Amino acid sequence: TQIETARWLSRYPVEKFERNPHFPVNTLMIMRGATYARDKDYYQDYVRAMFDAMWVDGKKMDDPEVVVRTLSENSLPAEEIVAAVQDPEVKSALIATTDQAVKRGAFGSPTFFLDEDMYFGKETLRDIEERLG
Repeated sequence: TQIETARWLSRYPVEKFERNPHFPVNTLMIMRGATYARDKDYYQDYVRAMFDAMWVDGKKMDDPEVVVRTLSENSLPAEEIVAAVQDPEVKSALIATTDQAVKRGAFGSPTFFLDEDMYFGKETLRDIEERLG
C-alpha cells in the first residue's frame, strides 16, 4: 500500500500527508460528531479539522481529550459536540446511516456512490473524475 499511496499522492494536490502513528483508531466519537455536525453551518470546518488531525497532525483521535482540544483549536463548539455524541438520537442516526451504506454494498472507507454505482478506495477517484467528465 505504500507504493499505491505514493502514486496517489503524486497525482493529487495533497500538500502534507503523514501516516497516523496511532492507526488504527476507533473513530466512533468523531463519526458521531460528524453525524451531529452535518446539518450545522460548521460541518465543513468539522470535517477538515478531523481529517487534518488524523492524517496531517497524526493525533490520537480516539482519545476524547485530544478530540476536545482539536475542536477547540479549530474554533468549533467543543462542549456542544461532545455532549451531542452521547445523545441517543445522534447515535441512532449514525447507526441508520451505517446500515444504509451497508445495504448499498459499502464495506470500508472511502466509499463513493454516483447514482447507484459504488466506487471503493481512493484509487477510484480517477474513475469518478472520468465519469463526471
